Amino acid sequence: MEGTFTHSAYEEGMSDYKNLPDKYENTYSHGTIAFNCYERGWVQAQKREPADIKEELYKRLGRKKLEKTMRISRTTKDLYKRRKG
Repeated sequence: MEGTFTHSAYEEGMSDYKNLPDKYENTYSHGTIAFNCYERGWVQAQKREPADIKEELYKRLGRKKLEKTMRISRTTKDLYKRRKG
């Protein structure tokens, strides 16, 4: 069984965030290991992004749109935390 950080969906999530940070689109079936790995990869890429790059994204994408995307991500992270206890 593959671990989270070696799963191809994790890498795909990280790559998708870097290429399209304003579009979270997890195509894996909900509740599967691949779904969770993709989500973790996307969120980790977001967390690791330097502040100056985030500011550039704000300018390019529009602050409201990016904040909405980040809010969705935080909500997903909160749900994950509650589920794990």
